[in-house]
Amino acid sequence: MNGCLRLSIRHETGPAFSEAFARPVELGRADPTRPTPDVLLQPVEIDGGVRIAIAEPRESDVSRRQALLEALAGERVRLTNLSAAIAIRCFGHADVAPGGTVEHPLPVSFQIGRVVVSVAAESPAGAAAAREPAAHLQTLELPPDLPPAAGAVGGAGPGATVAAPCCTVTRAPTGSTT
Repeated sequence: MNGCLRLSIRHETGPAFSEAFARPVELGRADPTRPTPDVLLQPVEIDGGVRIAIAEPRESDVSRRQALLEALAGERVRLTNLSAAIAIRCFGHADVAPGGTVEHPLPVSFQIGRVVVSVAAESPAGAAAAREPAAHLQTLELPPDLPPAAGAVGGAGPGATVAAPCCTVTRAPTGSTT
C-alpha cells in the first residue's frame, strides 16, 4: 500500500467522522457476533487493517462487511465491495456491484445505505500527526514581569490587567437597513 487515506464519514442521524489511515480500512454494519462489540464510528484493529462500523446492526441496507479501501500509488484508491447483495453507489463513477473491485483517482465519494464516505489523499506525516495530536502541544512559559502599563486595573504588578479596546464600532451608511 502507498500513501494514506483520509476518510470523512457522514451519517444522516449521527455525528461526523474524519481520520487518516495508513492501512486498509474495512467499512460495514456493526457486528454483534464479534468478540468485542463494534461501536459506531470507532476504528478497531483487525488483521491487516482497521474496521469501522458505519451502521447499526438493525440497518439492513449496509452489509456487516461492506467495503474495503486500500491506498494505491499515484493518489488512487482501490474500493472492493465485500457484500454479496448490496451495491456501493459512487458519485461521478459507476456503482460498484456486489463482489466488485474498482480503482479511482482521489478524491472520491460514495454512499452505502444512508452513509456518505469521502476519501482523499493524506501524507503519511499528516496521518501520524492526526494520530498523535499531543506531539504538537507544548507548554509555554509565563512572560517575565512587565513594567506597569498605563491604564492598569487593580494596581501595578503581577496579576494586573490592562484595559484595552477589544472592538471597533462602524456606523452603517445612511439609509441602510443593516
